[in-house]
Amino acid sequence: MEILNTCLTEFNQEDYDRRRRREARNEMALEVAKNMLKKAIPIETIAECVELPVEKIKELAVEN
Repeated sequence: MEILNTCLTEFNQEDYDRRRRREARNEMALEVAKNMLKKAIPIETIAECVELPVEKIKELAVEN
């Protein structure tokens, strides 16, 4: 019971919501980047537009 109470009191809804929004934005950025890669848009341009590192866009390019 003590462990349950500790878990419940340490949960922070704002932090959880913030983390979920950040994850959702990242997922959307990845999807947009994949679509841009299909259109043969330069990697540097994609990285700038979706605000992801060039290295991440290069990884996506290799995966697809």
